[in-house]
Amino acid sequence: MATVITFPTLTATAPARMRWGQVSNTQVSVSPLNGTIQTQELPGARWQISVDYPPLTDADAALMRAFLIKMRGQACRVDLWPFDRETPRGTAGGTPLVNGASQTGASLITDGWTAGATLLVGDFFAVGTQLFMVAADATASGGGAMTITVEPPIRTSPADNAALTTSKAKARFMLANPEVGWDVAQRGFANFSFDLIEAFS
Repeated sequence: MATVITFPTLTATAPARMRWGQVSNTQVSVSPLNGTIQTQELPGARWQISVDYPPLTDADAALMRAFLIKMRGQACRVDLWPFDRETPRGTAGGTPLVNGASQTGASLITDGWTAGATLLVGDFFAVGTQLFMVAADATASGGGAMTITVEPPIRTSPADNAALTTSKAKARFMLANPEVGWDVAQRGFANFSFDLIEAFS
């Protein structure tokens, strides 16, 4: 199993840009006879991140250099969450759990919520290291049950009673490229840019 490296906590500087996106696993074929297009969607959509940091102080640059080198190319992993959505817009109260094993598709049946708790479209939550975006507003019943429409679709069926994480919901990433580096500016300040892709077995 790959070693998981902790993302560094910098003293003051946030990324100048952190672009989140998704790479869908689709196959497209175009007929050479009439140009008809057929598309097949396959499981395994992946989150991807592009990170750009402005010039960092010497102490922060040292932490970031060490992090990138400790990733050992694409050998190690790091758990990250969308920095702009650390907590849901919805109330998300309670102790939510997966309700039922062997779930697949683009909805997840859960329970353990506070009655009336909400998740709003665009919120994130995770089950283990599967990171989901909420695709439609959802409200818990009086008994704490909530069915959540999710994207991407469930990749691996979570166990019954697996816990949901709604604060700093994370996915597991590796470097998209085994080569790492940084630009050194005047007076020792350094700029960092790197790309990550979701890694799962």
